[in-house]
Amino acid sequence: MNNRDVSTPGDIMSTTTTGTTQLNTPTTPLPPPSPHTVTTTDGITSLEWHMQPPPQTLYNPNTMPFSPPPSYDECLNMNVPPPSYDSLFGRVREVQRTSSNVADFVKNIVILFLGTIGCTVMIGVTIVIPVFMIIVGSLKINECPAEPFIPIYLVVGGTFGVVKVLLSLQGPINRQLRDEENGSGDNQIPWHRRLQFSGAINFFLAVWFILGCVWVYRIYRPSYDHGSRKYCDFSLYQFAFWLVTSVYIALGLLVSCMCGLSVTAVLMSHSRPRSTGDQLIRGKMASRVVRSTVRQVKPILSVDQGEARKRVLNLYKAWYRQVPYIVMDYDLPKSTSDCREKLRELFEKNRNVKDIRIIDMLVIKGQMELKETVEIWKQKHGLMAFWQDSVEPRPKDFLSKFLDGHE
Repeated sequence: MNNRDVSTPGDIMSTTTTGTTQLNTPTTPLPPPSPHTVTTTDGITSLEWHMQPPPQTLYNPNTMPFSPPPSYDECLNMNVPPPSYDSLFGRVREVQRTSSNVADFVKNIVILFLGTIGCTVMIGVTIVIPVFMIIVGSLKINECPAEPFIPIYLVVGGTFGVVKVLLSLQGPINRQLRDEENGSGDNQIPWHRRLQFSGAINFFLAVWFILGCVWVYRIYRPSYDHGSRKYCDFSLYQFAFWLVTSVYIALGLLVSCMCGLSVTAVLMSHSRPRSTGDQLIRGKMASRVVRSTVRQVKPILSVDQGEARKRVLNLYKAWYRQVPYIVMDYDLPKSTSDCREKLRELFEKNRNVKDIRIIDMLVIKGQMELKETVEIWKQKHGLMAFWQDSVEPRPKDFLSKFLDGHE
């Protein structure tokens, strides 16, 4: 095979006709590639294949969701809001789908549970317990000489607890009354003052709880004999002891539940079906592979044939890794094995190229098309995917034409 020597970088685009290989090179410089198409070398296996763009999903806001119809009595009254058919399990799945990571999922699931019927039960408990604290502390005010501050702790803590619960209920009640009065009337106390007052109560209750722990645990196992100096009424002390201890038990259960939810979220993330978010993550992984490969195969003149062929092999390996992601993301009617087999055929047809300049041109062309494919895929599955009208059809890049098959 006779080749001309390359004296300048511009001579890379011109070679002589080969006699032992089926690849012919042009004798005139090739024009620069356009944004969506790249030039090819005459005689090299054609990469001009065709593929229809994937169908776009259109959203029709006028369509009705699939849900059971409302009852007949509800249809008679047009002022009744539509019934809700959302279940707790469905909301948990929605929280799992919209959460970005495990910490976000745990935070959202806790907020969800606090907004359900469990929150109503907790509010009821927070009302009953302070009332019992006031009653027990008032009835046993002089029944604990070993620690006189225990009944005082119950009375004061119960009083501030009732005030806190009433303040927390004031906002929803006033909001409901304003809604019934068509928005007329304002709160007598501005919201920022209520917030400051509630914060002060919370701070006082936290400090008061610490003092109560000191007073209760300091005389642990008091004497229940009236004649003893360490006497404390049995019902008074047991109530105060289990009251402060239950707080630590609740904190331990809360931490255990959060750890369990975190482990469950990790297990579900590995076992749940592949979604669009998973495809996006895999696409990002493929993009990193492509970027690392592009850094390895730089478009420079090769002085060694082995080095040039190694860069071409790395390029085909990058395409080989990209095939399964493209097959899945664009729902191609071809399997990954079929597409990879075509890629092997393409590599076998071009592996006998001896001219180093043609190998360099193949690498440059492949780099441009591969990077263009990745960028287009990221745009299709990024923010623009939510606005189907503004997404341009995919141009005929290398992988779209290759995966559709070639003659």
